[in-house]
Amino acid sequence: MVNLDKISFSKAHHILHTLEMCMISHEQWFEKINLNLIKKRPFAAQFTDKEAYNKCRMGGFLKSLEDDLLGSDIYTDILFLHRRVHNTARAITQVKVSEYNNIYNLYDELITQRNALKWVVLILENQLKNNIVQVDPLTGLMNRQKMESTLRRVQGGDEENSIICIADIDHFKKINDTYGHTVGDLVLINVANLIKSSLRPSDAIFRYGGEEFVLSITAPRKKVMGIVENLRKKIERSVTTTMDGREISVTASFGMVTMDRDISVTDNITNADKALYHSKESGRNRITRYEDMAMMEEAMV
Repeated sequence: MVNLDKISFSKAHHILHTLEMCMISHEQWFEKINLNLIKKRPFAAQFTDKEAYNKCRMGGFLKSLEDDLLGSDIYTDILFLHRRVHNTARAITQVKVSEYNNIYNLYDELITQRNALKWVVLILENQLKNNIVQVDPLTGLMNRQKMESTLRRVQGGDEENSIICIADIDHFKKINDTYGHTVGDLVLINVANLIKSSLRPSDAIFRYGGEEFVLSITAPRKKVMGIVENLRKKIERSVTTTMDGREISVTASFGMVTMDRDISVTDNITNADKALYHSKESGRNRITRYEDMAMMEEAMV
């Protein structure tokens, strides 16, 4: 099943706006059917063509959404109902004027299918709106609200080796103070995109607040360490170019913890944050595992 969380903030807005325009167009199409029936006028190709469901504005837009929504139950329902609406409309156009008494059952079907289509489109719109509420508009990442519900689901699942990692851009306040918040936003967007491109589809990334990001990665510890180390190096080598051509380089520090199912999600994040603090205190631009830090503290006692 498709994960609507993977649809970006801007993409969700585009889908919502275009769906609204397509449904307005479809209502106008339906009004023309009614007018033609009342006046007993011939029907145009937009009603009689066997492929009309593909050629109308709605059909073209639904086709363009395959990459984003294919596999979604609600998308499948919309495709099915949209095609049925057009097929029923075409069946109506085949009824002879002399047999108009036989048209009522078909018209009732058309009304039912049209209302069902409007209903399932509304469901998709509500799902997308719900995701928009839980997406950070600057970076397009899921926000803190979505993070908490997602991590609770991960914690309650069957997967082992679930890792929480907090990434923090080093000296970010200095960037804002030196170059301004607009440039700071560019740096945030660049780092967010680097992290997204470094993770697998099964992983998740959230904007935790300010310049901090939370990563949820399910894999053996050594593999996760390799993923995060590659990410650290990628950020270190990256350059953010400003509108006036200035190049800004940053580094990031990381704190990791293997999720403990016996404590709350909040406590797990706190432990990852402690590991992050250790990375900051140890010189920044490095990775600290909470478990390793705890072992070192025990050895010193």
